[in-house]
Amino acid sequence: MYLAFADDARQNNPSRPGMGRLVATGGVLVPGEKARELEGAIDTVCQIYGFPQGEIFKWSPPRGSWFHDQLVGSAREHFFRDVLAEAETRSVKAVVVVDDTSKNTALPDAETHELDVSLMFLERVAQFLREKQADGLIVTDRPAGGRPDEDKFLDACLAMLQTGTRYVKPKAVTYVFAARSRTARLLQLADLVTSCTLARVAGERRYAPQVFQYVLPLFRPAMGRTGGYGAGPHSSGRGSGRPGQDHDGRRRVVRFAGGRDCCGCVDPRTGGGRPVCGVVGGIRSPLEVSARA
Repeated sequence: MYLAFADDARQNNPSRPGMGRLVATGGVLVPGEKARELEGAIDTVCQIYGFPQGEIFKWSPPRGSWFHDQLVGSAREHFFRDVLAEAETRSVKAVVVVDDTSKNTALPDAETHELDVSLMFLERVAQFLREKQADGLIVTDRPAGGRPDEDKFLDACLAMLQTGTRYVKPKAVTYVFAARSRTARLLQLADLVTSCTLARVAGERRYAPQVFQYVLPLFRPAMGRTGGYGAGPHSSGRGSGRPGQDHDGRRRVVRFAGGRDCCGCVDPRTGGGRPVCGVVGGIRSPLEVSARA
């Protein structure tokens, strides 16, 4: 049994050239027998760094909060590093899907890009569970819009679980429910992983380059790569139906330029050669992108 903790994020004005508004859904897959242990370990890290009782951590903490005002600079980076190290030690895996909203959705039935990334996230969780021959529960942070938005999201998830997509029938996902991130450190971890990945894709330079190197080992690889499996940025061109295809149906292949891709997704421990993103279509700089038949 795995528990998948999920959150969403958005970047309205990415600093990386050529990008429109970005939305993401992502999170972490925690072995069920390790969930309580990991929750306690993250709580211990928070205590070591002096968190007041009830204080939460977020990638983008609200102004005036203790985390925003007191844990800054290298101290915040080290805190994120220590939290992510606890997750890696317990075999946690990460999945993040990103859409550029100025392009088409990947799933033709998705009414919005937010729904698009949510359904693709569920699709990838289902793929992971199928590979592990395990069942899973998905825990999401409650939407900011309140109960109506929560009901709408859960209804969409239920429909996807019942019908699947053209690519995956998610039989292994047995239930999806919402909880409050304020009371769940593992939902706060999901926020960290999702928002840091999105910030790195969007070109944020203050914390993302340093912290993302600790997120990177959590991404789940498949078939020798992570792009499209653990990290799935999607920027399809006109008429594209799936990530990885241009509007004329040719397969897009990312070529590294100077050992970097759109979010610097090169294994920091080996110095290169491990592609994370399968970014295509409108996102080209600083990539050298070629098309093959």
